[in-house]
Amino acid sequence: MSNDSGERPHIGWEIEKMTESVDSTHHNIQDLKTKITAVVGRLNQIKLAVSLALPAASTRTGGFKRMDAEVTRRRLEQLRKEIADYKSHVYEMAETAETRKGGLRGTIRKKGAVDDKSKSLYERLGGVSDIEAAVDLLYDKALADPRTRAHFDKTQKKMGHIRKRMQTFLVSYVGGPATYDEEDLKPVHYNMNIMDYHFDAMLEHLGSSLAEMGTHPEAIADCMQLLGRVRKYITTGCTVRRALARKAREQGRDELFLELGESGGIENFMTRTYDIVKVDDRLRTFFKGKDLDAIKHRQTLYMCELLGGPRMYEGRSMVEIHDNLKINDYLFDCFIMDAERALHGLNLTEDLHDIVVSTLEDQRKYIVKGHNDGDTVKLVDGKTILERVGGEMNVEAVVETMYFGAQRDPRIKFFFVMEKEKLTAVKRKVSEFLCGALGGQSSIDVNIVRAAHYPMNIGDHQFDALVENLAAAMELMEVEGSVKSDVLDVVSHLRGEITAGATSRLEIARKKTESAGTDGLYKTIGGDDGVVKLVDELYKICLVDDRIKKFFQGEKLESVKANQTVFLQQLLGGSADSPSGVVTCDLNSFLPSPQMVQSLDHSADNGHDLIGLNPSPLTVETVLRLRPVTLPPDPSIPSRGSERLKSILLDAASVKTFSRESLNGYNGRDLPRIHQTIQIQDWQFDAFMDNARKAFANLGTDDDTIDECTVLMETTRRDVVSEENRQFDVRQMMHDAHKKVLYERIGGEVTIARLCDSMYAAALDDDRLRFFFEKNKAKVQSIKKKMTQFICGALGGPTTYDIADLRPAHYSMNITSHHFDAMLSIVKEILIGELEFNRTDAREVLRALQPVRGDIINGYTVRSEIAKRATEKGLDQMFLRVGESEGITRITASLFSILGTDARLKQFFKPDKRDRIKEGVTVFLVDRFGGPKNYQGRDLAATHAGLDITDYHFDAFVADFLRALGASGIDETVVDELLVTLEPLRSQVLGQKDEVPAALIKNGQTIIERLGGDDQLETLVETLIEKVGNDNRLEFYFEKGHFKLRNIRRRLYQFMSGAFGGPVQYDADRLKPAHYDMNITDFHFDAFISVWTATCKEFDVDSESTEDSIEVLNGVRSAITGGCVIRMEMSRKKAQLESPEQLFERLGKKEGIIKITDKLYTMVTRDHRINMFFEGSKLKALWKGFTTYFIQALGGPQEYRGRGLGEVHGTLAINDYHLDCFLQLLNRSQLQLGFDRETCDDTFAQFEKLRPQILHAHYVRSGYVHTDASFDI
Repeated sequence: MSNDSGERPHIGWEIEKMTESVDSTHHNIQDLKTKITAVVGRLNQIKLAVSLALPAASTRTGGFKRMDAEVTRRRLEQLRKEIADYKSHVYEMAETAETRKGGLRGTIRKKGAVDDKSKSLYERLGGVSDIEAAVDLLYDKALADPRTRAHFDKTQKKMGHIRKRMQTFLVSYVGGPATYDEEDLKPVHYNMNIMDYHFDAMLEHLGSSLAEMGTHPEAIADCMQLLGRVRKYITTGCTVRRALARKAREQGRDELFLELGESGGIENFMTRTYDIVKVDDRLRTFFKGKDLDAIKHRQTLYMCELLGGPRMYEGRSMVEIHDNLKINDYLFDCFIMDAERALHGLNLTEDLHDIVVSTLEDQRKYIVKGHNDGDTVKLVDGKTILERVGGEMNVEAVVETMYFGAQRDPRIKFFFVMEKEKLTAVKRKVSEFLCGALGGQSSIDVNIVRAAHYPMNIGDHQFDALVENLAAAMELMEVEGSVKSDVLDVVSHLRGEITAGATSRLEIARKKTESAGTDGLYKTIGGDDGVVKLVDELYKICLVDDRIKKFFQGEKLESVKANQTVFLQQLLGGSADSPSGVVTCDLNSFLPSPQMVQSLDHSADNGHDLIGLNPSPLTVETVLRLRPVTLPPDPSIPSRGSERLKSILLDAASVKTFSRESLNGYNGRDLPRIHQTIQIQDWQFDAFMDNARKAFANLGTDDDTIDECTVLMETTRRDVVSEENRQFDVRQMMHDAHKKVLYERIGGEVTIARLCDSMYAAALDDDRLRFFFEKNKAKVQSIKKKMTQFICGALGGPTTYDIADLRPAHYSMNITSHHFDAMLSIVKEILIGELEFNRTDAREVLRALQPVRGDIINGYTVRSEIAKRATEKGLDQMFLRVGESEGITRITASLFSILGTDARLKQFFKPDKRDRIKEGVTVFLVDRFGGPKNYQGRDLAATHAGLDITDYHFDAFVADFLRALGASGIDETVVDELLVTLEPLRSQVLGQKDEVPAALIKNGQTIIERLGGDDQLETLVETLIEKVGNDNRLEFYFEKGHFKLRNIRRRLYQFMSGAFGGPVQYDADRLKPAHYDMNITDFHFDAFISVWTATCKEFDVDSESTEDSIEVLNGVRSAITGGCVIRMEMSRKKAQLESPEQLFERLGKKEGIIKITDKLYTMVTRDHRINMFFEGSKLKALWKGFTTYFIQALGGPQEYRGRGLGEVHGTLAINDYHLDCFLQLLNRSQLQLGFDRETCDDTFAQFEKLRPQILHAHYVRSGYVHTDASFDI
């Protein structure tokens, strides 16, 4: 950039703007100082009032002076308002400064403006200072919100303690430097009346607080999702107590009334409650001027009736009475708290206490506006939510779409797999209920909803997933944002009704297990024999269950079953060693021996894990979840080791008994280790649990016992279903499912046929491509038809074209990446210009065609590379094989006889000059092909200047030259060497300089400038490297040490800088040798391009600049993938010429392959990257099958009788990274055994071609497409 005089202006602020900014800042600072002085002045006034109210220290025995409380209150209110105004002013100034700062930055987007997901959530939220500040804001909001104020309306000291605990918890929970056990949350909150709407309100306040702190929205969303997991700890107590109380009221109202002391007892309770209310400052103002005795009398009659007594109350309904009283949640919560205080003084049982409180809580919906079903009928401009959604038909459409997603969402799929007729009926009922909840008519009330869901194991995780599906369905149906928010708010009120059953039953069973242990439970289910019968019955069910039977296949099944039996015996309270299965643990009597403590201390000092330590006959190996416990020091035993052991024993003792598994029972692998290799999702775990309940029921087990066993088995979910498998992008799934395939969006075969017609016509007018398309009429029609069929299939439509035919069809053509890019540029022009496609669809068409680049250019790439390698050390051998000077003379004579009759070229070889030209060409070719250096003519550029020779003419000349070589009987390999030697002459003959790709410069700007400049490119590359390291398709190639990875990042930046039009810092000729020996295929290159695209999108790079950068990167594709392509092609050709047995023999036949697999076995079992797939009791059987298959795949006897590769690997969590690691170890094992590299390549090729079969299930799950045909051997 420069000004009119040509001088380059300074990038920073101009002097005038700087002066203006300084003046503005000075003014703002003075304004702030004034406001701070005012605040301090108000505080001093209050301080003075307090000091005047206090007597002198020497006279304080006489008591305190009375302050004017009302005056002080007004001053405090005024001060609070001024502080709020002051904070608002500060925030406004900060935002203004940030905006100015952003404007001065220009268009360069810094990484700080992007949510860096490679960092921990703690860092993304801003660290400890930002989190603490957000917590302070959170509690300010909670104290101002009537929904939550009652729980935090406490003394300053108490609130300070609560804030500190919350800050510690939040910092710890998001990965910061603090320690807070999330399981401590449950006992702290269990007896508080905290319901889901309280929890939702706190999440809402925390989210808004983080937003005010400037936290990135995606970081906030991740934080909210993470905190959603602790809901169960916060709300379970209230949920369970209310469910039990409701159940007790329903089962015995008369007995309840008697236990409460009938009318007299209830009257006593209400009297005590109102005695407390009279002195409660929070409620006293509300009841001021009211007849408390009359209110108390009516409420006593009402409560008697509610709690099982006779009908006594004859007054108005609760809704009518409280309609205009403006009672909010805060006042209601305060009343409930006072009632609880009164109940504590009556010495009632805990169950009766819960029933009364629950009964009072049920009245909230009648007393406080916003909780009654009728209150959810929100009116905007006189319209209900239902009307704003668009009526019942739109609700039905939303429900239909929601169920479509739910049936495919692995988190909740289990609950929606049912017969078609039943599913239709369920959807109809859901639609009807939802219409009623949104303001319409419905015969289904919330009690029916609660009863229908009570037996289901639907927890908060499943409810959140369903709500996410509902939100995604409304977004897909384009429901307006505020309407969507109102619908979700209505649905959120149903959380407690839908999740209460699972929460209550599991919590009751858990408490029973904790209080009574598993001793009685294990006896009830029949001990060891009972578990054996259970597993037998369970496996019978699972083996015929289409949902999960694929996990119960193979010859290793009996081994898996035996291990699972032992594990379940110990999980449910038994032991592998004792019939009784249970050892009672007395923590005080079970003290470790001095030798054990010494061993434990030594382990602790050296940072060793206690798992597997065996200092005595007792082994501290356990599958129980261990949590750190701090115990009072025992002077009789040393501290460190005993504390660690006691922490283990205390966890076991918390259920009064613990299985011998925690001492010397189950010795298998940990569940997470076992299941990290298996692709198990929530719905499959739910199906297994459902089958377990059926198995228990088939054996005659009662419902309570089944619940207790279910609780214990449910604790293993997070160990069985990995966190990765619990994630699901329902929005993307719905979007993809409802989006028409590209083939349909662009108009189907008719449009594609038009495209192919125009493509062909344009190619005939393009000198770069004309040679390849100049055919007779019949051939032209055949080519167009095949092109149409191929493109139909590539864009997702029906096709009869076999993509495997692409490579052989183009193999002998000399098509390079240059030609392929030229064809793509023609396609792009036709799509946007003639066919008037939008740029998004045009880019998608081009992306769909990119994957076949390797198949199209493979022939020339491989043949030219082989020829180059043959001529690298000189042309002497080629010169001899072509027949030396005499042979070249004969070839030239044949060539010129052809040229004289070629209508495309004869204009350049007129009869009167033909002999002279032939003589010169002969001398030149002898020189060029390795003969005597006798050529003395002009250079080629000068010789051909002014002849208007184009690529078309050069390609025609080469074609005629090939005909001449064929007529002379030259060997095929020599022909390729000759072509490789001629091709570099093209630019000289045509007088071409290095071409600048059309995509590189647009509107006078290079790609690097359009990306945002050099700094922005560096940031893009940094982010790109982080992303490829997390992409399993590419992770193998970027799993390097810090120093090595830094070098890769630097060189990638240097290459892109020059390739995108910036300073050239990297020689592109180094790309091929750098990547030659890597097994990088087009699949990997396409994966890299997709990650680059995602990186550009994250940084808001415009689509056109992104596509242009991709076009440039595709220009070096052959340099990156060429090494692998060539080596694999050589192996393919060798396999075609050899019999399969020849590779088998080169490997040493069966004995040699067994040596390879033995060596490979040692490597894979020691390699931490993949050894988790090669562990367990079934390993020997697995490896035996693998060796048999290995021998067969490499040309040996066909003795493998196992399942197909797709089925074997379909349930495994295996991806490209794992397979790449395995193939690397295979290569190493062969090299260590002395095999040459060529044989290693041949072996690699045989297994690489199996990648699509091995990873088929993974590709289906992840949406990846593997179209590379490089390895069809």
